[in-house]
Amino acid sequence: MAQRTFNRAWGIGLLLLLGQTPSAWAVQDLTVQDGDNVAADISTKELTRFSMASGRITRIWGPDDRFAVEPDKEGGQLFVRLLDGKKEPFSVFVKDGTGATYTVLATPKDMPSDSVVLHAQAKPDAQTEADSHGYGGGAYSAVNGRPYNWVNTLKGMMRGMALGTLPGAEPVNETINIDMPGTLVLLERYNGDLTGEVYEFTARGATTLDERQFEATSVTNGADVKAVAVDEMALADGQTTRIYVVKANGEDL
Repeated sequence: MAQRTFNRAWGIGLLLLLGQTPSAWAVQDLTVQDGDNVAADISTKELTRFSMASGRITRIWGPDDRFAVEPDKEGGQLFVRLLDGKKEPFSVFVKDGTGATYTVLATPKDMPSDSVVLHAQAKPDAQTEADSHGYGGGAYSAVNGRPYNWVNTLKGMMRGMALGTLPGAEPVNETINIDMPGTLVLLERYNGDLTGEVYEFTARGATTLDERQFEATSVTNGADVKAVAVDEMALADGQTTRIYVVKANGEDL
């Protein structure tokens, strides 16, 4: 997705804010590990700062019509300003200097400038390489025929599908019949012990989505839906969003 930047006027405002003392910012401290999902509040009208307690943030991205980003490369932090004034939550991905990526559910609120500080913690040494990335090169790590720590595998699949980095994509491009005001297309599928699917929904008229609407769509041949994520919940007429589904076919999952 495209990453937007501030216009010149916002850039000037940012420079002024950078001159403020640390006490001018409220702080939301979030403890994270690679692949984690966390929640944070962001200001609807002022800047929200994203930083690492130790290290640097190198990128933040998500729906490019919701927010603009101004990086502070010297400080290793990023400043976000909302563009649309909407109050609906949305997800963004944050990547730090080590390559770890975190998903932040951002909830817009009428509040002053704030600061979201991520405190990264390393995973236990006993976890496997496949577990630390959430998947193992397209063939999921297994112990006695069962995926090793499948919850982390599920998180990694969700993240990989959203970023477009999950290996083994099978193009599908099939329109799915669904009792909803819009068009749903299954774009691609990832097969393994857990199966991932990426859909695109185009709204016909103003529409508010719910993850539960897509569970029955994906339950085929007895499949068990483990997770559903939607990029944008509130859509205008003709607007599109991506839906990510992970399901399991095995009884042990």
